[in-house]
Amino acid sequence: DEISIYFLREKSCVICLKLMSPILPFSALRSCIHGYYMGMKKTMIPASGQLMEQLVRVTVIWLLANAQLSGISMPEPKTASLAVIGMATGEIVATLYTFAGYRLSLKKKPMASWYEVPSNRKLLSSMLHHAIPLTGNKLSLTIISSLESILIPAMLRFYYQDQTLSLEMYGVLTGMSLPFVFFPATLTNSLSMMLLPAISEAAALKNEKQIGQTTGKSIHFCLVIGILALFTFFLYGKELGSTIFHNESAGDFLFMLAFLCPFLYLSSTCTSILNGLGQTKDTFFYHLLSLLVRILFIVGAVPQIGIKGYLWGLLAAYLLLVFLEIRKILLLAAFPFHPEKSILIPVLLGVLSAVFAHMGEFYLGKILFDNRLFRLGFCCMILAVTYLSGLLLLHRRTKKTSE
Repeated sequence: DEISIYFLREKSCVICLKLMSPILPFSALRSCIHGYYMGMKKTMIPASGQLMEQLVRVTVIWLLANAQLSGISMPEPKTASLAVIGMATGEIVATLYTFAGYRLSLKKKPMASWYEVPSNRKLLSSMLHHAIPLTGNKLSLTIISSLESILIPAMLRFYYQDQTLSLEMYGVLTGMSLPFVFFPATLTNSLSMMLLPAISEAAALKNEKQIGQTTGKSIHFCLVIGILALFTFFLYGKELGSTIFHNESAGDFLFMLAFLCPFLYLSSTCTSILNGLGQTKDTFFYHLLSLLVRILFIVGAVPQIGIKGYLWGLLAAYLLLVFLEIRKILLLAAFPFHPEKSILIPVLLGVLSAVFAHMGEFYLGKILFDNRLFRLGFCCMILAVTYLSGLLLLHRRTKKTSE
């Protein structure tokens, strides 16, 4: 109660915090098992666990929402409580599934008998040696990030002069628009998770060639996905927001966030590369600077121009973060980078794909689909297929030419 009232300045958060508290032990256990599987370069259990979490979360929220619409009394505030209950249930079920998978994998392939298990004291000492600086970095960033989350609604009140409207705009941005923008990041986040052990292994073996090739390919992949997302949200962001969420503000935010996509997806990969190279202090410093830039925009720009000030702050912060991280990577490991292959050609293909998508909508979409959502999905599919097909054809042609 005290945290909600005096720290978050929002009494309605009380029930949400209380509903979230039971998931903390489960989340900690699941993080440890995920770390083990990532270190072993095995992704089946973590990936299927994440899928199960999302399925359970959506199913529980859907069932509770139907129960509420049927007249069954629900705790207040209804919307937030439903979301938190779904999140907590999904986390608990996914943790139990992940733990069961871990135990079964140990039974199938037990630890080698020759392996000498270190004493608890030695194991704890080794773990704390790595964990304390990483945890300290993460904790510091989390505290500053929490400060950011508290400041945004407070600064929005200065602009809108209405607490309800301020929370509504913040909720639309964080609950509708940003998850949409982060959706393609599932591909780049999966890549970044696997990059850490791969780069760490190459660094331990002092295999600079492998580090350079892995880094170059990863950055190229993130730019390709980021440019595709940029064109998708730039062209159809407004319509996606108004059609799916029935909220024009969500569409406006998606349109403005389009230019953030390449830098957003690139930052997670660059962070993993630097962590794999042992540069955890540098990544902490870079992320700290990025957060401070965002806070400066929140305090300086949001009271003057509203939520757009925060969006400009996000763009400036990620630009700075990616610039600093790539600069550091270049100092540590030379990697092949071809601007025409990773930026110019994808942009030209994006323009060409946009033309095909508009033609497809005009000649086929309006005839085949009466529903606006289906037409939008059809246009986005044409855009993505044309873009990716063009890249694949050019890649094969380049490969044949080199041979």
